[in-house]
Amino acid sequence: MIRMEFEHAQWEKRVNETLGKIEKQRTGIQTDLEVLRNEREEFDKHVNETMIYLQQPAKPPHSRILFRARQVADYTLSAANHIIIFSEMLINVGGGYNSASGTFTTPVAGSYLFTVSLCPKVGKSIFYKIVVKEDVVANGHSFGVSGYPCVYGNAIVQLDTNDVVYVKSSHYTDELLKNGLLDSYDGKSNCFSGVLLH
Repeated sequence: MIRMEFEHAQWEKRVNETLGKIEKQRTGIQTDLEVLRNEREEFDKHVNETMIYLQQPAKPPHSRILFRARQVADYTLSAANHIIIFSEMLINVGGGYNSASGTFTTPVAGSYLFTVSLCPKVGKSIFYKIVVKEDVVANGHSFGVSGYPCVYGNAIVQLDTNDVVYVKSSHYTDELLKNGLLDSYDGKSNCFSGVLLH
């Protein structure tokens, strides 16, 4: 009788140990499943973000667009609404500036900064406009000022591909310096530049 009770106690102990091991394994499996579930959620999130990124338009081949031109082709500007042609290109990354027409055509859409510097002859004036898609986005003038009163202007605009930008005079008596005050690289000289910001 005592032996049977001892064997029963041993059997019960082994059962409890086995049940304990099973419970431990079950807990471990649940933990592993939770980890896998979280990893699956992260994986799905990454896949979704990747799909959204791949569906976006490809970046343009010219992510750097900039130009700078100087030396005005016609310094007398004898007609009103005359496009000022800056004929000498110093830099033209992206090929947007046309030195024959004086116009910049945007290779890609984005936000652009344009700057202009114009220096009238002594006793003369300059009235200018920066024009984007036939709309004036900036203007200025130098009139009736002694010395060499150069005028500077700039504009930041949001443009689409193939939009056209140029500088034009707006007064028929405008006349510019042929070269810079000291040389063609002088800060007091005629130049037009632009750069893609974003």
